[in-house]
Amino acid sequence: MTQFEYSEMAVLFLSQKTYAYSAYAAHRRQFATKGNPTVGNILDLIFAADKNNVKLDRYKLSPTGQGCAFWTYRFMERIEEAGYVECGESEVVYDEIQWHWVGGKAENNLGLQNRQGEFM
Repeated sequence: MTQFEYSEMAVLFLSQKTYAYSAYAAHRRQFATKGNPTVGNILDLIFAADKNNVKLDRYKLSPTGQGCAFWTYRFMERIEEAGYVECGESEVVYDEIQWHWVGGKAENNLGLQNRQGEFM
């Protein structure tokens, strides 16, 4: 996800890569999946409305241009609710997004204040 030009709208790019994860990520988390979800199953979690009529496909970043971590947490909640990962995995993500990560180490607890965007 990236900020679109100078707007507050986020743009999610879906693409195929030849590697499992970026070697340049400040932090990464890996989860085992359950139930053999397809790519289509996962995409449905982004583009279909939930019980509150919220979709993950339209997202406005916070006024400070942040919010990707919060979007990731909400997406992980949907993956967990669908039964594709063990219960509690989204809370692990929630705990970890509170921090600023440098070289795989949690350095500063930032919390989510001013770092949450808005689903449109």
